[in-house]
Parts: sequence; C-alpha cells; structure tokens
Amino acid sequence: MFKILFNVRENYLYEPGGDTIQILRTAAELKKLGVDIDLSNSLHPELDNIDLVHLFNLTRVKETLIQCENAKKHNTPIALSTIYWNTDEFTRRGIHRPLYRLAHRIIRNDAIKLKFKKTASRIYKKNLKSPENLNTNMGFKAQQKYILDCSDILLPNSEMEMDQIKKDLLAEKKYVVVPNAADLYFQSTNPSLFLKKYGANGLKQDNFVLCVCRIEDRKNILHLIKAVNPTDLKLVIIGNPNPSQLNYYKKCRKSAGRNILFLNHMEHEELGSAYAAAKTHVMPSWYETPGLSSLEAGLAGCNIVTTDRGSTREYFEDLVDYCSPESIASIRQAILNSFKKPKTQHLIQKISKEYTWKKSGEQTLKAYKQVLES
Repeated sequence: MFKILFNVRENYLYEPGGDTIQILRTAAELKKLGVDIDLSNSLHPELDNIDLVHLFNLTRVKETLIQCENAKKHNTPIALSTIYWNTDEFTRRGIHRPLYRLAHRIIRNDAIKLKFKKTASRIYKKNLKSPENLNTNMGFKAQQKYILDCSDILLPNSEMEMDQIKKDLLAEKKYVVVPNAADLYFQSTNPSLFLKKYGANGLKQDNFVLCVCRIEDRKNILHLIKAVNPTDLKLVIIGNPNPSQLNYYKKCRKSAGRNILFLNHMEHEELGSAYAAAKTHVMPSWYETPGLSSLEAGLAGCNIVTTDRGSTREYFEDLVDYCSPESIASIRQAILNSFKKPKTQHLIQKISKEYTWKKSGEQTLKAYKQVLES
C-alpha cells in the first residue's frame, strides 16, 4: 500500500482547531485501510520513500506554500485538503480587532492584501526566514493559486467548497469531495455526567442552548450573546478563547447576561454529555465548512442552528434552522424557533450515514489512488 506524509501546520497540536481533528482522525482511518501514514509539521521534511505528500489548509498559506515547494522540489505528488472559504465578508464586517480594521480601511477593503499582511506578520514572528519564504512579490491570492496549481488532486469538504474555489481561484482541477465528519461516539452519549457537574447553574435536560467553539470573532460569539441576552433562554458556551483575541473574549464576558455560562474546553466524554443534555446547539459563524461541533451535536440529538454562510446547506439541507451572522435578530429568531421544536432522529440518521470518519478515510484513499494508480 501507499506511504503518505501528512505535512501539517507547525502548531496543529498546541493550537488545535477543526483541521487538527480532521488530520488525526483521517490518518487513523487510513491506517485501518492499510495506508502507511507519517505525520510531520516540518517546513522541509525528508521525502525519501514517500509516495505522496498530503497538505492541509489554504488559509495559513505561507507554511503550506513552503511545504508545497518542498514536495515539488522532490517531484513528489501532492494532495491538498483545501479547507477553504472566501473570507471577504468576514474581513469587512466581522473582525473585532482594531488594528485589522485600520489596515482594512488603509488598503481599501482589499481582503486579500489584509490576509497576506497577517500571514507575513506570522512568518516573521516565527522567524521562518529564507530566500524562498520571503518572496513578497507573490501576494496571498497568488500563493493560493500556486499551491492549487502544484497540487495533483484537491480534497474539498463539499461541492460548495469546490465551487467557491473555482469561482475565486481556478477554473478546473481534479478533485474528490472528502466530507467532514463526527465521531460516532457522540451518538450514544449520556447527559448525566454534565448535568450532575453543572446542574447547580440551573441546567436541566433540554432546558438550555449550547455553543461549542473556540471563542473568537469569526465564530461571532458577541452577536450570539447579544441575541440571547434579552430572552429567557440559558446559553452555555464551551471553549477556550483564541489566545490572540483575549480582548474580544473579555468583551464577550462583559456583555453576557446572567443567563449565559462560560465553560472551558472539554474532552470527549464530558463534551458528549453536554451535547446530550442541550436542547439546541448554535453556531452563528461568519462561515463554516460546515463546523465539526454542529455535526457532533447533531449526532448527539441536538436541534441545530447554524450560519447560512459556507457549505452548511449542503450538509444539513432542511433539517436545521439557519441564521444570518450579520443580524442579531436573525440569530435570536433561529434559536427561538429551534428551541420550540421537538428533537427528532432525522439529522442523527443523516450524519451517521453520510458524515463519518470511516467514509472520509475511504474518500481520501480514493483520491490517492486517482493520483498514484493513474
């Protein structure tokens, strides 16, 4: 079978995100299918005896670009999990960081240049300096196009994501859709652990709304808080703040009413119990593709409210309530509508059938075969 190198971002473990879960779970499923997987966060890993390099992410593009150039130099085929969505609207309207807002005005609403400046700043801070890394003549969008052009096959999470890539960056490219997924563990969780620990806060089975995420402006938590504050609903937010957005986190805490409870990041068992205890899970982000916590909560039986931006409609169809991230009233109404509805099995059945890590592993192997057996 094939020997594959997962070449990932440098901080994928100590600053985990949805891509971290995707990387680790996909690797585990591929190993079950007989694929030999190595994993490296190096910019210049050794590629002796590697059949294919699997890259991730078109957002932390500078690291991906260097890893892409390394694979190309060694004539090693590349598969790219794109993890992409157009961020222009978020850059214009959702960012709550004053310096980025100022930069945004200075460069005349050019989200691409803003993102490039952010990337360049991160590279310098990490001291990733070499002649190939400092090609500042290549802007952010050009770097994205270069990576896409060098890749032998793309692995978007949805058809909608691939359509967005075609619209923004390139016309045609060979691809295989690899769906995001939820651990089937969440289908059989029990609310008792969570309710026993936090019941003193007035939490009971199906009497609260839940949001599980890293607390940052892209997740739109401040709008969520403002949407729930004037209602009688209890909201539990589980997640740690983005270390680079502590001022935003403080603003969220200061704005929250007494009906809102903040809890730190939880591991599988406790998190699964929280999903099972909640009536509705809400994710009002500026975009999602489609959001792992929404899949996990749906599998645990929660009613779901999710953003209408990104690829959410392809995954959830008419089985959830949608909200507009720009509108506090829209977020509030979607939550109220969802909270009134009885829980059903329809979303559980859909996720357990279509959005499992087993299927993601099988689709990924299908993509490898298209490159290595053609």
